[in-house]
Amino acid sequence: MLPVINSVSRRIMRISGVKRYQVNGRTYAYHRRTRIRLYAAWGTPSFYEELSTVGATSRCETTARYRPETLYRACKEFQCTDPYRLYPLQVRTRFQDVLKWLPDRDATTPLTEVTRDFIWDLRNKATRRHGFRFGNMSLVLMQAVLAWSVANGTLKENPAISVPKARRPNSSAGRDRRRIAAVRAPVAPLSDSTKKEILGG
Repeated sequence: MLPVINSVSRRIMRISGVKRYQVNGRTYAYHRRTRIRLYAAWGTPSFYEELSTVGATSRCETTARYRPETLYRACKEFQCTDPYRLYPLQVRTRFQDVLKWLPDRDATTPLTEVTRDFIWDLRNKATRRHGFRFGNMSLVLMQAVLAWSVANGTLKENPAISVPKARRPNSSAGRDRRRIAAVRAPVAPLSDSTKKEILGG
C-alpha cells in the first residue's frame, strides 16, 4: 500500500481539464478542450496564469482559427510563453489589436504553408487598412511567432525574417521636403528699378 502522502500529492497535482504526461523524464501538459500546450513548469504560478489565459480562450466559440497548426493558433500559444511576457504592455496590447484584425482567411492558414510572400502580403494588407505603423506591428508579431515556432521545432525556418518593414508614405515625406526647400531657398536681390517702384521714386 502506498503512503498517504503520495496519494494526497497525486490528488493535488491533478488539475481538471488538463492532460499531463511524461516522456523521457520531461513533463508535458495540454489543455484538453483546446489542445493548446502549456509551457510553464507544472504547478507554478506561471503555470496557473497560463492556464487561465488558455481557459479564457476555450470559453470562446471554437472556430476554424483554433484548429491545430494554424497561424492564429500559433499566435495564441505564443501569448502564453515567457518570451511574449517580456514585451512591454504597450507592445502586447498592439499585438492583441493585430490578432483581432487578422482576417479569417489568413488566420486559418496552416503554419507550414506560411511563406515569405504570405507575410509580405499580410503586412501590406495591414498597412493599407490601418497605416504603416500597424503594418509594421503585424510584421513584428509574425516574426516573433514564427521564430518561436522554429525554436520549438514546428517550423524549420522563419520566412518572415527577411521581410522589410513598411515605409512611411512618400506623399507626406515629399511635402515635407518641398516645404523645407521653399524655406531654405535663397531670395534673389531686388533690382534698382524694382526698388524705385517700391519706394515710389
